Amino acid sequence: MTSIKTIFFVKLLSIWNWLWDSFYSIKSRVNGFISHLSLYFNNDTHTWLFVSGHSLPISLMHIYNTIHATWKYDYYSNQLICLHQASDKYSINWLSANIIVFESDSKRTTYEMDSFLNQFRIYTNDESYPSVSELFNCWCIYTKHWFSPMMNIIIHYIDTMGDEYDININDSTIVFVKVDKNHLGLRHK
Repeated sequence: MTSIKTIFFVKLLSIWNWLWDSFYSIKSRVNGFISHLSLYFNNDTHTWLFVSGHSLPISLMHIYNTIHATWKYDYYSNQLICLHQASDKYSINWLSANIIVFESDSKRTTYEMDSFLNQFRIYTNDESYPSVSELFNCWCIYTKHWFSPMMNIIIHYIDTMGDEYDININDSTIVFVKVDKNHLGLRHK
């Protein structure tokens, strides 16, 4: 038979463990909330990095080590910024653009890019320009539309001369170049 002292000690130990667990549970929730607020107010939740050699951008919110990124995209300001001495501000010189996603031979979906491109700005120097896939990934972040890499995706655009073009987002032979003081356009390498 157990004594009253033993029962009392076990009950006190149980209460102590419950209080200790409750304290740490509350502490971790408060720390998580404060951490989330600091990420939000430090703009880490809407900043994305483009790393050379990676196909998709990485949210700054999920990076805990030092990486060597080439581009930074800010979702709220809709700006793509070159991390190597960005000095000039550019926009894309397209009158209109659509993204066409071919999910199968018979199904295709069209998304407009005009509202994105009206606000989109690129800060870079004369030696670094984004690729077509980086532009597409910025649009994906902005609209929160993501697609399988197995899908065939093209951008249909109308340039300032009124000519219509279709480009595959994975075509590395097409690059952005400086067209005039404030605009970038596409050219074949």
